[in-house]
Amino acid sequence: MIVRLTGTVLEKNKNSLVIETASGIGYEVMVIAAEISKYEPGEEITLFTYLKVTENAQELYGFASGAERCFFVLLLSVSGVGPKTAMNILALGSIQEIEAAIARADVQYLIAVQGMGKKMAERLVVELKGKVKEIIKIGTVQTFNTSLPEDITQDIFDSLESLGYSQAFVRKILQAVVYRGESTEVFLKRVLQQASRF
Repeated sequence: MIVRLTGTVLEKNKNSLVIETASGIGYEVMVIAAEISKYEPGEEITLFTYLKVTENAQELYGFASGAERCFFVLLLSVSGVGPKTAMNILALGSIQEIEAAIARADVQYLIAVQGMGKKMAERLVVELKGKVKEIIKIGTVQTFNTSLPEDITQDIFDSLESLGYSQAFVRKILQAVVYRGESTEVFLKRVLQQASRF
């Protein structure tokens, strides 16, 4: 599974970027328009990715953060929501805005998605409302030791998100692991050990 990709932008298309890695391999990555607009050919880019494999094709989807990738995977868990619909949902706004719309059962907000009918929007709300409410609840409180330096906190978030963990899950882990003043590498090892127990 390809979960992260770093390389140089070779081409910009309507719904994708072509990225060449240091090894010389070029990947076409499907991304939302807002992300495409940020880059020009020749620029270096890092994307968190999700590989969709079917009998007839392999499609790679790219995201600006591990949190976006995790939310994309959560959307795919809804019956009837495929990668293209999930990408259209992500194009609506920030993850926080979309989560809030789902939490308040705002079907009108969701049917603005291309190809999203009222029944599909209602199903999305039913299947995800409880999950996003929990994410929002966790995200509104300080859930890790306040003595943890900001740079280490960011390093831990970046490292775990690159492995596919959601921000909410990382906060839960950091709540359970007390920082002892060690290096980022040592602390990360303890955090990963804790993550394996969840």
